[in-house]
Amino acid sequence: AVVSTQSTGEGFRVFLEGTLVNGVRFQRISGSYFYPTSSCMRMTEVLLSSAPAHILRQKKKTYVYVSVSNNGEQGDLHLLTCRNSRSYPTTVGNPTKISGGGSRANNNYHSKSNPVYLDPGQSAEFAVAINGPRNKGDMESGRTVAVTCEMTTTTDRILDSVRLTEMTEN
Repeated sequence: AVVSTQSTGEGFRVFLEGTLVNGVRFQRISGSYFYPTSSCMRMTEVLLSSAPAHILRQKKKTYVYVSVSNNGEQGDLHLLTCRNSRSYPTTVGNPTKISGGGSRANNNYHSKSNPVYLDPGQSAEFAVAINGPRNKGDMESGRTVAVTCEMTTTTDRILDSVRLTEMTEN
């Protein structure tokens, strides 16, 4: 398959073309325009009781770790917010680690809060806690709970999601 882009102004669309089984050709173009951002956000890990697990349990916290980076040429405020599809209590902590971007990385007084100010090249790590419900009756084993995090700056808005499964039995 061949991937190419068509740029118009600041945005671009993605073209994909190739050959399927028995020589059948295909071509696809994205229906939306994509716009480059100066920031990056990604969910790096999901843990329950310090073990990798994409599950929610009653009266337990599941942690989603999120990394936010400033890839731009100027410093900017980065605000991280998260929610879930079942309205379980969700807490975005202050950054647990700031790295990169020069000498201010370890003692940046702006880095102890959310939003966090990141210089060019800096990254921040956040821990997001999703509390499982207190009552067992509020859970349904096997039900999916979508956790969506949004990172905003003065110029960018980036969304990422992860799905967790409710587990009622031990």
